[in-house]
Amino acid sequence: MSAMFLRHEGYLGTIGAFVKALEEFFPDASSSSWLENFSTTTTGEHDHLSQVSSPLVHPTCSPCLSSHGTLKIAENPVEFDQFIGSALRTFPLLRHSNRYFPDTWEITQDEEARNYWLDCFETSIESYQKRAEESEPDKAESSKRAQKFADSYRSFIQLRREFPSARGVLTVRSLLDAKQYFLRENGFWDPFRYQKLVENRAALSSLQDRLQVKFSSIHNYNIIKS
Repeated sequence: MSAMFLRHEGYLGTIGAFVKALEEFFPDASSSSWLENFSTTTTGEHDHLSQVSSPLVHPTCSPCLSSHGTLKIAENPVEFDQFIGSALRTFPLLRHSNRYFPDTWEITQDEEARNYWLDCFETSIESYQKRAEESEPDKAESSKRAQKFADSYRSFIQLRREFPSARGVLTVRSLLDAKQYFLRENGFWDPFRYQKLVENRAALSSLQDRLQVKFSSIHNYNIIKS
């Protein structure tokens, strides 16, 4: 099966055809999480995620793809990355999972909403860059990788400003997915890691006092009850 219909309304169909063709070689293809490799499709140059040495992400590789895991169509490379560490499951609390569609707000045509959200995400880049760098203070070139994330994501947002439909339907989730992708591409799997450590230490330092207050309240309650 050849997926020749790219972008816009055919984009989801493309991914569907891609995954369907892969099922012959990867039985778990339909239950895996797939994301487009924005680095490859943005620059036209293949940039493997293996550069950041991640065991959870790998480029696809099968007879229907090139030796680099890239599907080339009309000289425009398209690559999908399989997140082997996050299997897809239906959320158990959904009453009608087959009717659920999360992206109900499409901002491709809504200029006011589009500018608002693009401004929000662009403004947050510096903050995420700082947090990403702080999350790995002991690793080499964390500052350089954080800067690369910021540059890549800023270029992506600028592209969506100039061409809102350049990568299909534009939604808030697609902007979040792109940010997550560029963070992971540069080796930042949890930009809030340092902040979590700080908050965990603060919580643990107060735990003993809190438990004493709790146990004291229970003891006083038992005295009153008796």
